[in-house]
Amino acid sequence: MKNQDADVSPALSNDALAQIPKKISLHSQLPAFKDVPANQKTILFISKLRQCNKLVRIDDQELRKLKHLVLYQLLEYINTQNNAFPLDAIPDFFNTVAINIFRQAPKPQAEDEDVYDPEEDEPLVDANWYHLQFVYEMLLRFVYSAQTQQVDYQKAVKRFIDCDFVVKLMQLFNQSDPRERDYVKTILHRVYANIMSLRAFVRLTLKSELQSYFSGAQQHSGICDVLEVLGSIINGYAVPLKPEHTQFLSQCLVPLHRVQFIKHILPQLSYCVSKFIEKEPSLSGYIINQILGFYPRLNSHKEVSLLTEVEELLELVPPEQMIIKNFQQMAEFGIEINHPLQIYKQLFDTVAQAMCSLHFQVAEKSINMISNQKFLLHIQNAYTNFLEIFGERQQTIYEDVEAKIYDSPKNTNFASEMLKQSYNPISILGKALKANSAHWNSNIRFLAEQSLKQLNTLNQREVQLIDQKILSDCILREYKRQSRDAYQVILAQKALENAKQFGTYFKLQATKENINYVPGYQPEIVMTDKVLSSSVPEDPLFCRTEEMSLKYLNISPEFLIGAIEGVMQEYPATPGSPQLTSGVEETEADKCFKRGIDLMNDDTLSNICQKTYKNLVSSTAVTLNETEFIGQKTALIQPQMPTKRLANRRASAGVVMNMGIRRKSVVPLNASALQAKQELDGFEKHKIGKE
Repeated sequence: MKNQDADVSPALSNDALAQIPKKISLHSQLPAFKDVPANQKTILFISKLRQCNKLVRIDDQELRKLKHLVLYQLLEYINTQNNAFPLDAIPDFFNTVAINIFRQAPKPQAEDEDVYDPEEDEPLVDANWYHLQFVYEMLLRFVYSAQTQQVDYQKAVKRFIDCDFVVKLMQLFNQSDPRERDYVKTILHRVYANIMSLRAFVRLTLKSELQSYFSGAQQHSGICDVLEVLGSIINGYAVPLKPEHTQFLSQCLVPLHRVQFIKHILPQLSYCVSKFIEKEPSLSGYIINQILGFYPRLNSHKEVSLLTEVEELLELVPPEQMIIKNFQQMAEFGIEINHPLQIYKQLFDTVAQAMCSLHFQVAEKSINMISNQKFLLHIQNAYTNFLEIFGERQQTIYEDVEAKIYDSPKNTNFASEMLKQSYNPISILGKALKANSAHWNSNIRFLAEQSLKQLNTLNQREVQLIDQKILSDCILREYKRQSRDAYQVILAQKALENAKQFGTYFKLQATKENINYVPGYQPEIVMTDKVLSSSVPEDPLFCRTEEMSLKYLNISPEFLIGAIEGVMQEYPATPGSPQLTSGVEETEADKCFKRGIDLMNDDTLSNICQKTYKNLVSSTAVTLNETEFIGQKTALIQPQMPTKRLANRRASAGVVMNMGIRRKSVVPLNASALQAKQELDGFEKHKIGKE
């Protein structure tokens, strides 16, 4: 234990302070503290501080040893004084701190390129740490002792530890040496704890640092340390949270999920977010919604990271908080909610999409989430609320009976039933698990089978109907593509005609106003092929739900397309409907529009999809567990589907066709043709010809 009766140095006069040289060489042989009387120790302390104001080159070993010795003597003297600094020496001490540690951070560089990767490159060690450690240690002792000193001492502390000091300290988080960042983290935390007047500014500075990170180059050596400090601050928030704190969540922590390399900051970031959920569970729905909104498309590492974070957060979220009852609260965050199960729907859609990923780690992580008991509780809660919202009678979650949505004869509206089934969690996840039976990885196929058994314990009837839902989804999805593709051609033609009319209008205006007509500014007439070839890219490559579903049903895309077009070919035209023209190479959907059939109508959609489903099942082309029609209970497909005209032409030229791309060689198949194709399957190799 240190001496409690340490000598207290008397205050120095201004004249005595003025006589101390401003610059003192390291070669100056100053006495040790034990060799001078108490009234001269403050002068000696200031003199030794001024000795350390000189920065020493790395190759000057002699001066490095001398400076190291002086810093050691200063730290030893502080220990004997119970970490109490002489009041007159505080300005010189902060001057020494500013000269030694406040400096520009070196740019991190990899060995063979200019991009620094924190996961690949070793952290750079500062060669001056030999001296910096003593300076940081003295600063830490000073901050620790600031709360236990006299009033004059506390005033001096607040005069030097101000907003400018906090800003300079925050810049040190970008230093490459992890030992230095650890000191900065500890000092900043003590400043926040001891100096109440700086707390708001420290939070503002942390917010600015994080915002500059995710909106800039996303290269920061100490972003994890910043999040650690922030986590300890959030842990001390009082309940209920202030509006300032929720704004910090929405403006800073949630947008951090947009960064590309989130893996190395995920533990600290997840901890900060989890503390908000623990203190304010009503924010759970907003947080899950926003994190899923940053779910990547082609970044498998980030997919696994976000799935891991969502799984950890769901363990803390009470299931009832995922049911959105107060739409106004979500609207305050700028989120439009139109259904209580919308957050659950977004969650299960994302997990189901990840289950069908070609990247086995993404698929494995998402499938393993079903084995988590907390996640199963959320599935049960979502399904229970699904039955309460859409069912005429309430059912227990483990009841082995068919849901009301399947056995009610009153619900015959196809669009309405599609909307209902899009909120069924067992249906959403079950279809993805069934489709995974066609996955390329054997381990994924095994895990999907085991997870499907777990869903079977929730409601056996729902799982038995999954095969019909998959077939209905495939039919509906392809119907949507064909109808939208044909309808977009009509819209493109109308846009082309309008563009030509605009050109004529501008020509007349230029002639009427006697303006020199510059050919370079003449509105270009877009050619028909340019308009029709423009298309929205396909869904990202990370998910293959459609192809895997067709493989599971053991039918080809051409076969499904032919079945739908066969029904379109036989569909009667609506009397009195306007006759439309497509003007391009015609498909059956184009011909339907020419005959006045509105394929975008819900009744037309329902009739064609139902007829196609019955033809496929009756022709034994598809073998299902249950054979009754459930096409009216198919999940809602994406509200906007991409156009495929350019892809159609490539497919016609011999390019390998994916699901949803129509070929010119596809022949429409009616019910009899489907039966004949099924009976002759396998005899094509004999090349039986006609006489």
